[in-house]
Amino acid sequence: MSKYKQSIQAFIDVIGAKIIPAEDFPDLLKVVEEMPEDDEGIAKEIDNWLKPESRSKIKEVYRVNLTNLPNSNVTKLGFGGAKMEPGKESESSKELLINKIQKNTSEPKPKENSEDKSEDK
Repeated sequence: MSKYKQSIQAFIDVIGAKIIPAEDFPDLLKVVEEMPEDDEGIAKEIDNWLKPESRSKIKEVYRVNLTNLPNSNVTKLGFGGAKMEPGKESESSKELLINKIQKNTSEPKPKENSEDKSEDK
């Protein structure tokens, strides 16, 4: 598993740990939806999202997760080894992030172009 997939898996684990404040989820979901499809681009966007000082505690948990991920047929690449959840191998990294964010968001996220749903035509 590449170091980028490892970074993504560590961040998915952070989301699942519910340490990200609920008010950050809408912003995070927007960032993830606009991410590129490739794992390297996603990993870079995750790093960018974690940069603000206000997210330093989240970043610390993320770094701990990276070092604690189980090793899976690769040597440690500085980020640790990561193993994808069984049955999730076919989902793109971007889909995994979006699904995890939506699962951990208290209010449902409307689909695109749903702004006019309040108007009955």
